Amino acid sequence: MVDVVEVVDAGSPLFRRTKSSHFLARAMEKKASYSRLSKSEVKAIYEQVKRHVTPSGNKFGCDISNYAPVKVKSGERSYSQVRFKSIKYHCHIIACMINRDCRPPSNGEEASHLCHTVNCVRPEHLTFESGDVNKSRLCCRLFGHLPTYRCPHTPSCLNASA
Repeated sequence: MVDVVEVVDAGSPLFRRTKSSHFLARAMEKKASYSRLSKSEVKAIYEQVKRHVTPSGNKFGCDISNYAPVKVKSGERSYSQVRFKSIKYHCHIIACMINRDCRPPSNGEEASHLCHTVNCVRPEHLTFESGDVNKSRLCCRLFGHLPTYRCPHTPSCLNASA
């Protein structure tokens, strides 16, 4: 028995719609959902991340992920990802979940680096907080080295006085 296959011109709207619908459905199917992970899965992913870590040698003792960073536009920060069961997860979010007894971030929460090191995956250097607070940590990254600057955050940034 032979299946009949309709041949469609690659430039036709039907082909583009079918192709993009397929990729969209596949992307949604593969999108990371941290809330679906069990504690044992979070721990397994973190163990995988830890096997690919290099000590940074910086004064904070950061553990840097050796996984490839996500491709972003030039000049933007990029975060490393790990693949688990065909789904990509951000390494720093998994490490932050370890710090919170494997609980996923709530809506609107971001994983914030207290050490200001992009690919650090040391759980003690990460916390979940609102996007506004996370972005406000830029001041500590820029001015934390000044003797008169005091970090206003809780928990405090690692490079600034409390």
